[in-house]
Amino acid sequence: MKRKISKRKQETLETRTRAPLLVDRLLHQDRRDSERYVHPKAHEQMMRSLRSSHRFVFDDEAAERLAKVVIDIPQLLVRERQFARAPFDTIWIEIASHRYWETLREQAPEAYDMQGEWGDRENADHTVGYLIDHNRVNTIVGGTVADPLGKIYISPLQYQIHTEWPLQDQIKFAETAQMSRLGITAFMWGSSFGFLGKDDVHDLRNETVLEFLPPNPAYPEQVGYLRRPDVIQLSMRGAVGDVRTIHALLLMLNRPSITQYRPVNTSRGWYRSKPIPYLSHSVVHVDLDAVKTLRHIGTPAESGITHRRHEVRGHFCHDKTARDYMRIAGCIHEWRACDDEWAVIEGKPKDEPSRWHCAACGGKRWWREAHERGDASKGYVIRDGYEVTVL
Repeated sequence: MKRKISKRKQETLETRTRAPLLVDRLLHQDRRDSERYVHPKAHEQMMRSLRSSHRFVFDDEAAERLAKVVIDIPQLLVRERQFARAPFDTIWIEIASHRYWETLREQAPEAYDMQGEWGDRENADHTVGYLIDHNRVNTIVGGTVADPLGKIYISPLQYQIHTEWPLQDQIKFAETAQMSRLGITAFMWGSSFGFLGKDDVHDLRNETVLEFLPPNPAYPEQVGYLRRPDVIQLSMRGAVGDVRTIHALLLMLNRPSITQYRPVNTSRGWYRSKPIPYLSHSVVHVDLDAVKTLRHIGTPAESGITHRRHEVRGHFCHDKTARDYMRIAGCIHEWRACDDEWAVIEGKPKDEPSRWHCAACGGKRWWREAHERGDASKGYVIRDGYEVTVL
C-alpha cells in the first residue's frame, strides 16, 4: 500500500529538491563575469532592481502556452499592445526559453533549419530573464539546452517599451547596426512579422526604443568590440522577437481570468558548491484555454471575501457593461483612449492613457496602479515573486 505524504512534508521535499532560478544564479555569480561587458554602475543598478523586484517564473508548460498565444493570435498583440504593462514598477520575468523556442520552431521548421547554428536545438537558450524597471527592459540569458547551468550573459541591448522613438534616433541606430528600419521592425516582431499586415507592424518600432547598455571603460578593447557593426548584428540576431515576447508576457500577466497564485517560501540551496538563499515567489497557474480567454478581453468581478493586508498588482479594471458584453455577446472590445473625464482622445495621446472606452459596446476600462488591500488586523502577506505554471 502506498503511503500518503502530508502536505507539509511534500512542501519540505519540494524545497530540498528545488533548483536555483536564473535570478538566484545571477545574484550570486562572480560580478567580474558581467562587469567586463557592462559598466559597474549599470550592473549595480540592475542587481538592486533584481533584489527588490516582484518575480514571475514561467516553467516549461507555461512557456509552451505563451508560445501558443503568440502563434495563434498575433493580431491580438498588435491590438492590445498598449495594455502590456508591468503589474509593479519593477518586476523580473523568467521563462523556460527552450520550450518557448521549440514551440515557435514547430510553426516554421524550414525557416529555422536555414538559420544554421541559430536554428540548432542544442544551442538554443535554456532560460531567459527580463528585468523590467518601469519602462526599461534588460535581457539576461542563462545557459543553453546542451548546458542549462552554463554561462550567464547580459545582453548589451536595452529596450524602452511604451516610449516614443524619434525618427532621427531610429535612423542613427539603423546606420550603426547597418540595417534598414524595416529590418528593425522585423527584429522586434520576430517570427510573428510574416503573419501581420503591413499596416500593423510599424507602431511597435515607433513606440520602443533600442539602445545599448553603457560598457565598462576599464576594458577599452571590449568597448571597441561591442560597438562593431558585426557584433551588434550578432547580439540582435540572438534577441530576435524579444520585444514581441515581452509584450505577450505582460499581456498574460495582466489577465487575472487566466492566472492563479500559490506562495512559495524562501529556502536555501547550492550553486557552484556554495550554499545560497533561494528567493521566495508564488506559483502562478495559467489557464489551459488562455488563447480563447485572451481573444475576449475581460475581467471577472472580485469576490467579497476579506483577506489579510497584501499587495495588489497593477491591473486593468472593467465596468459591468464591458464584462457583460464580453461574457454574453462576445464583444471584441474596440478600445479608444480617454482623458480623465472619459472624453475620447482624438489622434495620438500626448501622455500614456489610463482610461479607455469601447466604441462597440460602450464599456469602460481603466488601469489601477499597484496598491495594498485587505484587513491589516488579520496580518500582512508579502509576495515578492511568482512562478508561472499551467493548470
